[in-house]
Amino acid sequence: MIGKRALAIAAVAMLGLAACGTSGSSTTASGSGGASQSAQGKVLTVWLMNGSAPTTLVTTLNTEFRASHPGAVVHYQVQQWDGIVEKLTNALASDDPPDVIEMGNTQTAKFAQSGALMDLTDKRADLGGGTSADSSSADEAWLGGLNDSSIWDKKLYAVPFYAGNRVIIYNKDQFTKAGIDPATITSKDKLIAAAKKLQTTYSSVADYSGLYIPGQNWYAPSTTTRPAPPVPRTMTSSIPSRQPSLPTARPA
Repeated sequence: MIGKRALAIAAVAMLGLAACGTSGSSTTASGSGGASQSAQGKVLTVWLMNGSAPTTLVTTLNTEFRASHPGAVVHYQVQQWDGIVEKLTNALASDDPPDVIEMGNTQTAKFAQSGALMDLTDKRADLGGGTSADSSSADEAWLGGLNDSSIWDKKLYAVPFYAGNRVIIYNKDQFTKAGIDPATITSKDKLIAAAKKLQTTYSSVADYSGLYIPGQNWYAPSTTTRPAPPVPRTMTSSIPSRQPSLPTARPA
């Protein structure tokens, strides 16, 4: 059973904040100067994933946050992706969850559905997401992929943190022999279709693969043709689907 709910913020990695994890009541920022009321004695625990934020960035953000929230203390803890879902599940069900949590966008829906994340819908504009949750609307401020992965059941549960790209590399000779024009590959479905065509064209080549996804980068759909020497390897990789988000918890 979820004991406390977390407030989420999304990206190619997402972050999560547990409001109930702070000591005492939350502070309120003033509307005029941007400075907050005293946060003396308030402690925030932030979980960031390994490799997601350089130390210089964390230090800068922490300095800015503490300047606008005098007296607040922020503890940053680096987590590993391996086993993070189980660790998050246990932490968010405890009486002392972390306040801010980075998570993959593929994990956001799971925790939003379970009731572990706070509904941020009415905070959307304040969080920089514009006034619309519709990715086709000009009033929606985030990239469509980041916006959509932050929403569950038409409600906002995460805020974009960061996103990443993957480049496409292909073997011209193999594409030409298979009758594939790279310019026509404009979607993931067309990329997969091209991979199948390559597989058929090189079916006589031992250990040839028309679709290859490297282990730890499973989330970045890739096609790699791996014929036996001397034919060179071809790999294509698209934008990754994993996008992190930041959840925040609220009292039960």
